[in-house]
Amino acid sequence: MPKFFSETYDITTNSYNSLVLPAYVSRVVVEAWGGGGSSAASTGAEGAGAGGSYARTELLVAGGTTVYYRVADVRAGSLGTAGDDSWVNVTANAAPTTTSQGCLAKGGAPGSGTTGGLGSTTGCIGNVVFAGGNGGNAGTGGATRGGGGGGGAANSGGAGGNGTAGGNGTAGTGGTRGPAGTNTGPVDYSTANPGAGGNGSTTTAAGSPSSNDIGSAGGGGSNQTGSNGGQSGRGMIRISYNRPGRESAT
Repeated sequence: MPKFFSETYDITTNSYNSLVLPAYVSRVVVEAWGGGGSSAASTGAEGAGAGGSYARTELLVAGGTTVYYRVADVRAGSLGTAGDDSWVNVTANAAPTTTSQGCLAKGGAPGSGTTGGLGSTTGCIGNVVFAGGNGGNAGTGGATRGGGGGGGAANSGGAGGNGTAGGNGTAGTGGTRGPAGTNTGPVDYSTANPGAGGNGSTTTAAGSPSSNDIGSAGGGGSNQTGSNGGQSGRGMIRISYNRPGRESAT
């Protein structure tokens, strides 16, 4: 029967920071979720940002190793900027460049004009990587043009769902979060829970923010005066390792 790592730590506070592994640790699984991309910086209806990507790596380490990490911050709507990256590095206080160092999940691409950002794994570092969902395009015809739906966050079992396009009098719908992984050892990946994308707007209100505030993109604003895109989610990292004598079998 598979054995599970019994110590798992989720960190969602935006920061550059570090932690020291206990002396008994010899193997870790590190995971990262990038932040969601912002909707377009547009005076009309906005294309939504893409969801953040996912990456993970399993590493052999020495007890007492310092683990450095960065957790992506939230991204306001209507900025037209990509989401922040999240990463974990067991060798240096810098973003990893190879899987021997850790993992890196890229932030989602931004919307641009009426075009939604595209989800991608380009630039990700990990033995397993998945893309966030695409942001939906904004409506381009009619007096009330809706913003696109934000892309869903990637997850431990697959890519995020795509946001749908807005239309005349209709808002795009946010994409679903990616599927969770399975609960086969050494880590129970089924517990990961990033966000779905926010819906676009057709009124003077802002697009909806990302759900659960992890990894997904906010919905795009409409062409109505005062409407902005919704806030996109922050990133997350997860560090898992085993404590001797506390393995749990399934």
